[in-house]
Amino acid sequence: MSDEKDKNAATESDAEPIALDVGENGSIRDQCETDTDEEGKLSGGNESIVKDVEQIVIPNPMCAIEYSYPLAEFIGEDTVASVRTSDEGNDMSYDELEKVLKGTPLTSRDYWMEIELQTKIIRLTCFINENPRLLWKDIPSEQKVKPDKDWMSLLSPTVDIVAASHRGRMHANRGTYRDDDFYIGRVDTFTLSIVADGAGSAQLSSTGSKVFCREVGNRLFELVRAKEDELMDIINNLQSQQDEMKTDPRLSRCLYEILPVAALHGRKRLMQLADDNQVPLKFYHTTALLSITTPIADGSYFCAAFQIGDGITAALTDGQLTLLGKGDSGSFPGETVFVTSNGIFDDGAALLKRIHYLISEAKPTVISMTDGITDSYFKDTPALDNPEKWRQFVDDISDESGHLRPAVDICDWLNYYIDQEHDDRTISVVMYK
Repeated sequence: MSDEKDKNAATESDAEPIALDVGENGSIRDQCETDTDEEGKLSGGNESIVKDVEQIVIPNPMCAIEYSYPLAEFIGEDTVASVRTSDEGNDMSYDELEKVLKGTPLTSRDYWMEIELQTKIIRLTCFINENPRLLWKDIPSEQKVKPDKDWMSLLSPTVDIVAASHRGRMHANRGTYRDDDFYIGRVDTFTLSIVADGAGSAQLSSTGSKVFCREVGNRLFELVRAKEDELMDIINNLQSQQDEMKTDPRLSRCLYEILPVAALHGRKRLMQLADDNQVPLKFYHTTALLSITTPIADGSYFCAAFQIGDGITAALTDGQLTLLGKGDSGSFPGETVFVTSNGIFDDGAALLKRIHYLISEAKPTVISMTDGITDSYFKDTPALDNPEKWRQFVDDISDESGHLRPAVDICDWLNYYIDQEHDDRTISVVMYK
């Protein structure tokens, strides 16, 4: 009897490696060299070994994104006998210590992994998706009109002014110009800010926004300097009567003679440019967001804004949110008006309604941004009205001490990725300290 056992042991040790074969019921059975009888048993009298297959469809990984999927609940305390995968790549693997499938896949493909345990087979399947970020090209424009991204800062002990503009992926993928532009400046205690978004459908909108910001910035500087004493007298006389400010004709008239008048100067300059080049004015379509701020006599702060087109200007004061404007929208998504639109400056009463202002006892942070940011970061009107969302935005562009990050860092941050949101993004920020 002992000789027979030794003979069987020798036979088993000399056998060929066992190949896996899936049965009709989805289980896997070991196929031996010996034949089975009609009852499915080995001729030597041993029953065939059957292992169930547990099919698991796991979440799809994405190329160039670190991936990890826990398998402890499926493996338990069982022992791993072998691991097989659909390819020989080393970008995805099973970590036996952590009991996870992990890796950073490099290519898009169908993928499966079989983990053979003592009691069963686990088969994981998924599809590794393309990373849409990797599909975008970054083709430099000729940059004869403007650089593909731009930034500027004016820093002081009491207030920081930062502006940044980043070309959108749609332009970068085609090697075309950035349509957005900005201007920031100071006149004595006043800060000046302009953000403009050239229409993507207008052939010369990149030039339009650039010329508009330059011309309006220069004119705004002149107007604020000429009228700052008058404006400060009106504000100081009314700062204790903020309800009356909303309808005070003196303040409205003074702001009208600064903000809309400066914007009208920009329109006239674009009209002249169109005539000189013998092209339609609509070729230079651009929106406009103008704002001014200043501290006032009692330690409070005054902020005013004027808007034509989409985007938004907002003031955050001690956690409170005030939207200093309302974006123009049309019948279709993305439809708006421009400083170059017909009749936009014909109605003085309508222009007055585009002026918004406030007095705040708390130090304000005033932010103007194009719709490339409002549409991607805030997404919808409820989010624009949410102070917490704005505080999160300020945190994103600030350092650990709460001060604004360097302008170049903010510019690079503007290139954040949101699916289907690839427009230019431009921002100006005035933060009192």
